[in-house]
Amino acid sequence: MPSKIGQKYKIEPKPKLKLVLDNLAENGGMMGQAIKDAGYSQTVVKSPTKLTKGKGWQKLIEQKVKDSKLIKVLNEGLDAGKRVFKNNNETGEIEDMGIEADYATRHKYLDTGLKIKGYYPKEGNTTAIQINVNRFKDYE
Repeated sequence: MPSKIGQKYKIEPKPKLKLVLDNLAENGGMMGQAIKDAGYSQTVVKSPTKLTKGKGWQKLIEQKVKDSKLIKVLNEGLDAGKRVFKNNNETGEIEDMGIEADYATRHKYLDTGLKIKGYYPKEGNTTAIQINVNRFKDYE
C-alpha cells in the first residue's frame, strides 16, 4: 500500500505476462493461443481483454514495443506497394511492370495508426445529440 496519499504503486509485469508477449511474437499474433501456452486459465483465454486492459500489460508494451520502431513500421506500411507483372502473349515471357500502390495494405496501416493515436472514439455506448441553433436578427 502506498505510504502517502496520491502516491502510486510501482507496477511491474509478471513473468507469466512476459511469456504471453513472447508467445505472441512466436505464433504470429494469435492472442488466445499465446495466453493458453503461457498457462493461463480457459476463462482468460476466452476473454483476453481481462489481461490486455490491465496496467501490467500496458507497462510491458511500453517496455518492449518502442515508439520509434512503431513509427518506422507504420510509415513503411503507409507507403506499401506491390510489384505488378504482365504476361506478354507474343513472347510468352512475364514482364515486370513496376510497383503500384497497395491501397488495401495502406488502409490497414492507416487504421492501426489512427487507433494508436487515439483518433477513434472510445468503445462503448455513444449517444448522438442534435443541437439546433437558431439565429434571430434583431430588428429595430
